[in-house]
Amino acid sequence: MKKIILLFLLKITFSLANSKTSLKFEVLEKNNTNIRILIKSDKNIAIKKSTPTSTIYIVKYGDTLSRISKKFNVSLDNLKKLNSIKNENLITVNQKLVIK
Repeated sequence: MKKIILLFLLKITFSLANSKTSLKFEVLEKNNTNIRILIKSDKNIAIKKSTPTSTIYIVKYGDTLSRISKKFNVSLDNLKKLNSIKNENLITVNQKLVIK
């Protein structure tokens, strides 16, 4: 979590480096799952919200949907829904599964 936040802040800082904009970061709230950061600037800036990325898993010989769901801590029903799987016993080697 800390690495992701640091990379996000560095990306913002580097993208604004050429515009001579000064930034100030202030942590408003931090807990185990969330962090809220206030970003202050001396100029008006627009920050584009990035879309979350998905984790893709490639099925290997001997894998079962049940084991894959446990490995990634995802419910079996959710895994089936994400991948439009009706029969959990019908997965194939090299099949790409969306995990999250």
